[in-house]
Amino acid sequence: MGRPEEPPRQLRYANLKVRSTATVISHYEHKAKSGKAYPFFRHAAFQGRFRLLGGDWYLEITPTYRFTRNGKDLDRYHEERLSGIKRFERNRSVLSQLLLWQAVLRAPWPRADRARLLEFAPLVSFRFASGVDESSLTAVDAPANLRSGEQEIEE
Repeated sequence: MGRPEEPPRQLRYANLKVRSTATVISHYEHKAKSGKAYPFFRHAAFQGRFRLLGGDWYLEITPTYRFTRNGKDLDRYHEERLSGIKRFERNRSVLSQLLLWQAVLRAPWPRADRARLLEFAPLVSFRFASGVDESSLTAVDAPANLRSGEQEIEE
């Protein structure tokens, strides 16, 4: 894979209005209390699932990350690092990742010696009514724990 001193790997893709660049592999280093450094990598990734809807096949893309210790083997703190980054992500970040994967999956096929097995159409988008009349909603004071910056978690 690479060494921690290598620059991050980036891909260009078309965002909603402009061309963007996303870092797809980042190199990090965790320093233990003993002072020993442990390198690890964060890879942009997605979980994919094919679904048959109305006679057509769709690829459901769920953006995520994979943390490795050497570019291949899962880092022992993968789950903790993943839950940490997911707490801070917002809709815009997830949308940008989705657009990145669309660009990767729809990129021109570089292999002239082999036929492409799958072709992907642009992302499917749609609008729907939420069923909530937002004009009737009123502002409510946030609970004290949210005002102090803590997150409320429903179980």
